Amino acid sequence: MANYTWTTDKGAKIEITVSQQHTETVYCDGDPVPVIKHELRLELLTVNGVRYTGSFAAVKGAHYIQLKLAGKLALVPIPEDIYTEIQAPTMARLAAQIEDDRDYQKHHDAVKKAMSY
Repeated sequence: MANYTWTTDKGAKIEITVSQQHTETVYCDGDPVPVIKHELRLELLTVNGVRYTGSFAAVKGAHYIQLKLAGKLALVPIPEDIYTEIQAPTMARLAAQIEDDRDYQKHHDAVKKAMSY
């Protein structure tokens, strides 16, 4: 989990804790099976020291945290540098997966060529 803090243009102090992966239990034929899920999850959100429940949202290419304030939907903009930092582990994981896929494909093509397919 990683913590991020920033102040909005209107002066609100935002603090969030984000997790990149978590374990979820699924039931396969009645047996519990733990599955690792790679997804952004907002574990903690505080606005000016008050705790809220929120989620990530994207509107017209900009990134926000969506929450309810006084019964109304509110969008808190996430600064681009912080959002890039939040996404960095995900981008690194995806780049590693792409590289693994390229290595596998090279090996697959070499075997096909050797077997004259």
